Formats: sequence, C-alpha cells, structure tokens
Amino acid sequence: MYRAHPNDGIAWVTGASSGIGRAVALELAQRGFKVAATARRAAELEALAAESHSIFSFPGDTTDRAAMAAMVSGIEASHGPIALAFLNAGVSFIAERDGFSAGLVWRTFEINVGGTVNCLDPVLAAMKRRGKGQIALTSSLAGYGGIAGSSGYGSAKAALIYMAEALRLSCEQAGLTIQVVNPGFVHTAMTAQIDFEMPFIMGADRAARIICDGFEKNGFEIMFPRRLAYHFKAMCLLPYALFSRSCGARRNGRGGNLRGVRSNGNPKGAEPERRVSRRRVARERAFDFAAAKQQVRSRDLNWLGAGAKDDCDAARSQALDGVRDRLSPGARHQNDRRSAERL
Repeated sequence: MYRAHPNDGIAWVTGASSGIGRAVALELAQRGFKVAATARRAAELEALAAESHSIFSFPGDTTDRAAMAAMVSGIEASHGPIALAFLNAGVSFIAERDGFSAGLVWRTFEINVGGTVNCLDPVLAAMKRRGKGQIALTSSLAGYGGIAGSSGYGSAKAALIYMAEALRLSCEQAGLTIQVVNPGFVHTAMTAQIDFEMPFIMGADRAARIICDGFEKNGFEIMFPRRLAYHFKAMCLLPYALFSRSCGARRNGRGGNLRGVRSNGNPKGAEPERRVSRRRVARERAFDFAAAKQQVRSRDLNWLGAGAKDDCDAARSQALDGVRDRLSPGARHQNDRRSAERL
C-alpha cells in the first residue's frame, strides 16, 4: 500500500481555514510536507500560511468544479505533484435539528459530497497518470447510522464512506491508496454550536496527530476516539428496534446526541479522562464478540427503556453463563470467588 512521503510531492488540504483541516495542514508541515491549503476564506488561509513557510494559500470554493480542476493544475505546476490529498471541506447546519428542510439537505450534500467529488475528479486523474498517490476523505462517525436531527449531515457522511470504500476497490490496482477519516467530536467552530454533551470530545491538534499518524501507518479507516467508534459499530449490529432506542431523538424532539454513550462526566471543553486499562481491554477482547457485547455493566444500560434493559440483562447473564461453562474447573472456581468478593 502506497504511503505519501514529503519527497514524493506536495500535500493538498481542503477546508484548511479552521478546525481539523487547519490543524492537519500545520501537522503535515511539521512532518516535512509542503502543504497547499484550500478554503473559501482567503484571510484565514493567509494567516495559516504565515505560521509556516511550508504552507501555501490556494483559496477557492470546492463546489466550483472548474475552479477545482484549475486549482489542481496550478498546484502541480507551481509545487510539483500532489502526493497526498486530504479532502476535508464540509459543513453542518444546526438548523437541521429544528426539522427537515430540503434546502439544508441539498446545501449539505452540495458542499460535503459535491465539493469532495469536484476535488476528487482532477486529483484522481493526475495520480492515476503517475501510478501512485494517497487520498483521504473526511467523513464522520455520524455516517455509521441514523441520528435524530442529522438527516442531511449524517446521510452525506454515509455517502462519503461508501464512496471511499468503492474507490478503494477500483483504485487499488492503479497504485492509489484511498482512506476514510471518521472522527468523533472535535473542538471546532462546527461543534461550538452544539448544546448537548459530546462524549470523548478532543482538541483539533490531537485529532490532527491521530489523522497524520493514520496517513503513515493505518489501513483504510482512520477512526477516533476508538471507544466511541466501537460503540457506534456495535450499535449498528443491533436490530432496528433496539438501535432506534439507543440512538434516537431527545424527548423534546430536538435530539442528535447519543444517549447510549457516557462521557466520563467531563464538562464541555475539557479533555476526557482515559480510565480504561489496557489489561481490561485485552481481557474483554479474549471473549468472542457475541459474549463481549453482553458484558456491558448495568450502569451503561440506563439509556435503554425498561423492557429493552431487561432483555439485555437476560442476554448478558446467559452469555456470561456460557463463558463460565467453557472455563476449566480451577478457573471457574477462581471466577466464582472473585464474583463473591465483588458482591
């Protein structure tokens, strides 16, 4: 799998005027890349370029297909081939939570999907001619499954995940590496407008380090934080009846938050405390997936309705009994003794 190196050419980052895009542009510059930064706000791009001699401002609107084709040609004419493209430009409209709006959905798709497509077209063609290149599309954990109040944003992100999966299969033989970046909550101007609790939220600089590490060594998907990502993935395996209870709207109808996720009680704006030991993670991974899913503590099931919670408690007990039966007599005795001590 090809990995872009600073000696191979320049990195192109869209949506670079703020948030994740800005932080990734700075992080790539620190790692030795020359970076072409694109966004609509020229003043913010100039301020970004002033922070590093390796960052060059290329303002433009990703929804303008002809402008993006000309920009790719201009970047490569001025600074050499684009070795890495991080297509990150996107928006989220808080007004979506007030009700469905065709105008908001179309505008979301125009920027999040259409803007990405307009950038992909010329950069893919250039990389295929050279027989190598690396492209990462920014999606979101919200693209895994439906979230109340996010019909436009979530479906646009789901489209980008599918697009990245399809491109990976079709471009692999051409020597291109395609990745998808699925972040959780990150401190940006986009999340600043959210008024509900955001589990495991992190700073943009930390998110940028994770993303750039993923460019260097991860596989297809770069997802973070992992605790939230795996929670999402597990919920997507639930029947729709349970999924809708765990990821629905608030009772007042203006939801969008994930009721199935606890956030360690950190106030908004604070870095979450990491409290899960590596030993515990390794122990849980030792069980088969079906059993491990049922070992959720009862305090993590408070978000379910009473009937669903009883069903999960019963399934968990049955699964744990099955795991216990597979233990050796000595291990079974030790497990029973520890259970008694906890009681």
